[in-house]
Amino acid sequence: MSQRAAGRQAGIQTPLQECGPSAPLPADRVLGSGAVLFPGVFDQHGCPLVIFPADGQDRLLELSKAEVVDFINYFHALFNRKYEKQSLVSVVVDLRNASPPTPKFIMESLLLVQEHKRTIHSVYLIQPKKKDVVKPLLKLLNLSMSCSASFKTILLREIPELWNYIDRSQLPASLGGYFLYCHRSWVSFIKEIHAFVQEFLSVVQRLPSCISTLQALSRLPLPSSFSELQYFCCTNEAKFLQLRRELGLDELLKTL
Repeated sequence: MSQRAAGRQAGIQTPLQECGPSAPLPADRVLGSGAVLFPGVFDQHGCPLVIFPADGQDRLLELSKAEVVDFINYFHALFNRKYEKQSLVSVVVDLRNASPPTPKFIMESLLLVQEHKRTIHSVYLIQPKKKDVVKPLLKLLNLSMSCSASFKTILLREIPELWNYIDRSQLPASLGGYFLYCHRSWVSFIKEIHAFVQEFLSVVQRLPSCISTLQALSRLPLPSSFSELQYFCCTNEAKFLQLRRELGLDELLKTL
């Protein structure tokens, strides 16, 4: 099985292009929390899904809204660069067992995402079971609809209603789907790819200078005597090895 195929089974989509130095990888505490996910699945509009799972909501409230916004923006930008297109994301929020602060935290985070530029296509909300959570949620939905940074919001009473908008092959088991997702594997994969990309960019930045040095060496006249030729080869081999160290090829290969 190829690495790409194996990655898909773990809920991984290979990011072929990075987000650039202006977009650092989200912090370990955010990636590892499992409170917000970007597993590489899609709704019926073809929008990649951001998922707020029910079992991560205690950890979600330990994060800041800014961290949630940065997470969504990072992976949204990564997706767009990989596929070389501008796609919106859709969001699935499982509020079945949510506590009162959770819907407010999530909705305000999503509004912050949308405030900068239009990023979110649709938000699928699975209705809370607790009545003291439902009423504040409805007020939040009315508020979001009145904002200029609005997005389409779909309130669902039960999980099966979600399947009208997202194929079950694109949903994890917690949402009644068949998609195999391992969060630990996803985090490990993302961090490995990020490390490789950063090392690759570092090599690319140093490459022009190294090429210029090699071109200068190639134009040197060859010595006429054997002893001078030995010295010439020894000296230039040392320069070549120094260039290799400066370029960082060995470090890059270690990340493969």
